[in-house]
Amino acid sequence: MSKRPGFPHRVTLDLTVEQFEAMTTAIDEAGGSMADYMRALIELHEQDQDLADRTAKKVRDMRAIRRETRRARLSGKLSAA
Repeated sequence: MSKRPGFPHRVTLDLTVEQFEAMTTAIDEAGGSMADYMRALIELHEQDQDLADRTAKKVRDMRAIRRETRRARLSGKLSAA
């Protein structure tokens, strides 16, 4: 159970260095915390169908790239880095 009333769920997110730097820069410009920024992004996503559609497409594209990379690695075309 969460110790923070109103926030009963917790999420852990692994980010690349580039993603973390982008988030940190955005937070520095906007103010607030990383949690506040993520909550604002979620609210924008709920309110903007175009953003939701673009996000869903990006997720599909990212997953396809990961699948291709995994298949290439398994077939010996890429070295495990």
